[in-house]
Amino acid sequence: MSSYERSGWRDQKISLRHRAWGFNCPAVDMDFLLLEFNHGAPVAVVDYKHCAKTDPLDGLHDSAIQALSGLYDDRGENLPFFVSRYWPDIWAFKVLPINDAAKRWLPSDAWTAMTEQQWVIGLYKLREHVLGIRDQKYIERLNSVMPPDEDLEVA
Repeated sequence: MSSYERSGWRDQKISLRHRAWGFNCPAVDMDFLLLEFNHGAPVAVVDYKHCAKTDPLDGLHDSAIQALSGLYDDRGENLPFFVSRYWPDIWAFKVLPINDAAKRWLPSDAWTAMTEQQWVIGLYKLREHVLGIRDQKYIERLNSVMPPDEDLEVA
């Protein structure tokens, strides 16, 4: 059964209707789920959470984490799954790797603070893309401010 719509940003009718489908038809309503890809092939799953959300892992229960962590690419490799908290006024991030595939890219069990530049460079690396001169020009335009210092616990 899907969770109740909390933000009012999405169509609530499908959320309400999905709950009517019963307990044995579970789903998770993500805040802003993106599938990062390269040349049509998936490279990572990122659930972006706005910094105003007091508990960025709220609603992300064990079964939802297990489902999202169990996605694979066409080579049979597990897709990295991250939760990325963002501050749009400064475009800074705190990133939490959720599954083992994500921890190979960001070896931490805690939230890692990153500038926008650092996060985007990491997304390029996930795509196994070597940064060229044109890419560097894009990166240089991005923010280099760290997010606010605050403690977040791992789920």
